[in-house]
Amino acid sequence: SITLPENLVFVGAYAFANCNNLRGITIGDGLKYVMAGAFDKLNVTVSENNPYFKAENGSLVPKK
Repeated sequence: SITLPENLVFVGAYAFANCNNLRGITIGDGLKYVMAGAFDKLNVTVSENNPYFKAENGSLVPKK
């Protein structure tokens, strides 16, 4: 698994699509924009301080 840098604000479409050995990803406070399929098949954990996203059942979902 990996942890994305706190200052990362954008992840492009299918950024981790072919990372077959990667199972999990931790997202910090700064991530604001995520394109389609960026975290498919990954177990996602999100900082509670991220104002834009949260994790539900290991998936990334926008905060309302």
